[in-house]
Amino acid sequence: MKIIRATPIEYNELILEFENGSMKKFSRNIVKTSAHYEFLSFPNKLKAFRTTPENLIWYNGTELGVDFLFTYSIPADQAELTHSYFTLGSRNNAPTEHDSRHHVSYCCVNPFNLEKPITLGESIHGGHGESGGQTPLSIDELFAWKWDWENHMRKSDCEWAIEIIKTNKDNAQLLINKLIEAVCKQHFTTVKD
Repeated sequence: MKIIRATPIEYNELILEFENGSMKKFSRNIVKTSAHYEFLSFPNKLKAFRTTPENLIWYNGTELGVDFLFTYSIPADQAELTHSYFTLGSRNNAPTEHDSRHHVSYCCVNPFNLEKPITLGESIHGGHGESGGQTPLSIDELFAWKWDWENHMRKSDCEWAIEIIKTNKDNAQLLINKLIEAVCKQHFTTVKD
């Protein structure tokens, strides 16, 4: 058996796609009983991996093989996957005209939603006084968005993604893969223990 794709999603989980067609969820909770895997509890460290057909290799040299990953993962809920997301970047841009302390712009990829693979959003005020919102967008909607999507990407601290989006706009799955690959590569080369 081989790993086809490993996709990080929020809540410290990875969705693993195997060559037999199965999709399984690997959670840090599965291996948190061992101190050797404690680093997986940190989202930036969990994302700091690269994939081969035989294993996942983390920034610190830890390798988990395909058999281990398959055995210690649970079947992924297909309906749940369509609502999963992965944050590409976010930044607090306050002070702004809307709030002096909390005005966060963010961008997410929706890895299992080919119709609307990108979400742009903002959080203003935070807490109980939260305002702002988010918009899931198709690639065509992104390019036709009435606000400046490229500026929003810059405000979300993911200017690096603009060229990837422009280059891969004709293939949603390839676009998703390239964005996730870029984030994992960034974490792989910058995360420290």
